Amino acid sequence: MATLCFTRALRSRVRLLQRFLSMSNSSDEQPKNAGQKILQKFLQGPFVSDEQLEENAAASEKLEGTSRETAYLNDDGMLVMHYWSQKNYAVSDGWDHVMPGEAHYAELCRKHGLKKPGDSNLIVMRFVDGNWVEEKQQGETGTAKSA
Repeated sequence: MATLCFTRALRSRVRLLQRFLSMSNSSDEQPKNAGQKILQKFLQGPFVSDEQLEENAAASEKLEGTSRETAYLNDDGMLVMHYWSQKNYAVSDGWDHVMPGEAHYAELCRKHGLKKPGDSNLIVMRFVDGNWVEEKQQGETGTAKSA
């Protein structure tokens, strides 16, 4: 919802800029430099309709307060981790590569149920009452998927 409100506010500002520019320049005049060309392109507005904006906002609402932690065990034993979360409409993500000799390697493998190269696992969490709570996925058995 916040994304949709921001986009509508941005559009109204763009319309004000368009009115201002139409008063100061004739519409037949060609842009004189690259800056004016970029500004004119921006003033044409977004390439999505209001309906598409509402669909995108609805999809973003579904992701609000979610977090994913994905783990994959490479052929060389390296554990590849990907973290992604969205809270308060801010999205963050990051990668971690953990080698077998590192202190938290065994703990992460145990947490994700990874036993052999090619195994992978996904943990999905929701932010509920101030805490991240793990969600079970449909058909999840609690074990990692093997390659």
